[in-house]
Amino acid sequence: APLTSGADPGVILLHMLGDDRTVWGEVGLAADLVAAGYAVLVVDMRGYGETGGAPEWTLAADDLGRVWDAFTARDTVDRARTAVVGASIGANMALRLGAEQADVGAVVLLSPGLDYRGVTTADQLAVYGDRPLLLVASEDDAYSVDSVRTLAEAAGSADVQMFTDAGHGTAMFAAEPELAALIIGWLDNQLASEP
Repeated sequence: APLTSGADPGVILLHMLGDDRTVWGEVGLAADLVAAGYAVLVVDMRGYGETGGAPEWTLAADDLGRVWDAFTARDTVDRARTAVVGASIGANMALRLGAEQADVGAVVLLSPGLDYRGVTTADQLAVYGDRPLLLVASEDDAYSVDSVRTLAEAAGSADVQMFTDAGHGTAMFAAEPELAALIIGWLDNQLASEP
């Protein structure tokens, strides 16, 4: 959490398939968010990192609902100014969490898919509604690009950032060093000022 008094806007970060929460430290987004004044929680989803067990996405969604409740109950987190950022299947899970939790103020999807391992997005987008949504993909990642275009068309008001040769998910941070600043600037516009 930032060294402030009172409640800060909060962000939960969800990793890609085959990764764990440490990726957000490796790409620098977690530290950059904290430096920008956000309370941040990085999560090992079910079956990954220290969470253990086997990946099971329906149960992981339930886990994340509990994580959200615990995170936003903290005195250091302003529940009214919160977001979820995810990469690849973590993006799909981020949108699902946003759809299930009406207090989620914004969602950032890095390389989402219409369907990763049965975790779908189009149906969740309909529930998420017109809350702020940032969709990010790279042209060399054809499935994510097609998915982003479909989601952007369905959402109507989503913000979209397309890169050319940035790869998939969290790999985009190395290829596009301005990605972290882009995400933080976008979140600032959506969440950082008092409602």
